Amino acid sequence: MPEVDLVDATWIAAAPVAVAPVIADQTNWSRWWPGMTLRIDRDRGPLGIQWFVTSCTDFSRQGMSGSMEIWLEPAYEGVVLHYFLRLDSTSGRLGRRAVRRAQRSHALRAKRNFWAVKDQLEAAGR
Repeated sequence: MPEVDLVDATWIAAAPVAVAPVIADQTNWSRWWPGMTLRIDRDRGPLGIQWFVTSCTDFSRQGMSGSMEIWLEPAYEGVVLHYFLRLDSTSGRLGRRAVRRAQRSHALRAKRNFWAVKDQLEAAGR
């Protein structure tokens, strides 16, 4: 099991075809996930993107790597944005406090980012 294993979901009142381009826009990635180096594993178009996280140094003194995914699921006249982040230390296991800190920091950042996308797209739809 990964040291950091984060699963989140955010419902957005917008069509997947409106959400997918925002997620696929690489200019957003460095702002949303500073300290992470991402490489696309699979671009699933309107269904989302899967990445390799080749480097992550933002919340830990030790480097981390792993995978990240955004899956867009059409639901209830909108889309559920599912977010998965799985990271392991690249130089030995992290202590419990470091894992909790990284997990919480990534969770809060993800929620802020996805609520901002939600606000932007829902305001545009009004």
